[in-house]
Amino acid sequence: MKLAVLFAGQGSQKVGMGKDFYETYPEFAGCIDLAGEKIKSMMFDGPMEELSQTKHTQPALVAYAAGIVALLQKEGLEIASTAGLSLGEYSALYLAQAMDLPTLYELCSYRGSIMQEAAKGVTTAMSAIMTPQRELVEEAVEKAKQSGRVEISNYNATGQIVIAGEEAGVAAAEALLKEQGVRKCIRLKVSGPFHTSYMEEVSKQLQTYLDSCKFQTPKIKVYSNVTAKPMQTEHEIKELLTKQIKTAVHMEDILKNMKEDGITHVIEVGPGKVLAGFLKRTAPELQVRSIDCVEDYKEALAFLKQERE
Repeated sequence: MKLAVLFAGQGSQKVGMGKDFYETYPEFAGCIDLAGEKIKSMMFDGPMEELSQTKHTQPALVAYAAGIVALLQKEGLEIASTAGLSLGEYSALYLAQAMDLPTLYELCSYRGSIMQEAAKGVTTAMSAIMTPQRELVEEAVEKAKQSGRVEISNYNATGQIVIAGEEAGVAAAEALLKEQGVRKCIRLKVSGPFHTSYMEEVSKQLQTYLDSCKFQTPKIKVYSNVTAKPMQTEHEIKELLTKQIKTAVHMEDILKNMKEDGITHVIEVGPGKVLAGFLKRTAPELQVRSIDCVEDYKEALAFLKQERE
C-alpha cells in the first residue's frame, strides 16, 4: 500500500464543518482554537454567507485541514505524497512540514483577503466543460478570445475542464465547443476569476508577502498545481505559489502522476467529496476514502488498517 493525502479547495466549505471533530478530538480542537474564535464560530454556526466570503473561507478550510493533519499524524500513518486543489495546496505543504501552523494560518488569511478584494467589481463567468478532449477546449478558448477575454482556469479531471473570463468570451467558447459536439457546459457560481490572468496584481502582492515567509524542504512529495510535479526547494515553493494564483490548476495531471508514482490509496481531506469524484474520472483504480465527518474518519482508518494487513 502506498498512501497519498489530497486536500479540498475553496467551495467545499459548509456550516458545521469540523464541529463533531472538535467535540471528539482534543488535537483537532487545538488547531481550531489557534485559528481564533471568529473563524471557529463561522465554521460551526455560519451564516453561510459569511463563511463563503473568501477572506473567511480560506482560513476556515486550512484550519479544518490542520485539525485532520494532527489526527493523521497521531495515527502514525506512512504518507508517501500529498497535493491540494488550489487553496488545498497550502494544507498539503503544511502536512509535508514545509511550513509551520502559524505561517499556514497567517499566509492563508492574507491570501483570502487579497483575493476577495481583487474580485470586487469584477464581473466574470465560469463554465465547466465536460469533455475528455483537452485540445478541443484549448483551441476553442483561443478562437473565442476574439469575442472576449477567456482562459482555462482548471484541468480538474479527465472530462472536466473549467474556463473563465468575460461573459462574451466564455459564451463564444461554449458555442464553439457545442458546434464540435460537446454536450455539457455547466455555468459555475464563483466569487472571482481565480487562476486566471485577472489575478496578476494579486500574484504580485502574494509574492511580496511570500518573500517574508519561511519554508522548509518538504518531508514528502508535494505536487504543484502549476507543474503537476513535486516542489522541492523553498525558492521553488514561493515561485510556484505565486504563479498558482494566476494560472490554471492541473489537478488531472497531478492525479495521473500520483498513479504513475505508485500511489494505490488516497485519503481526501474535505469537507465534501469533490476530489474523490475527480479520482473516479481520472484514476478509478486508486482506492479513496473522503473525510468529511468523524464517522468518515473512523471508517477510513479501519479501511487502511485492513488494507495493510
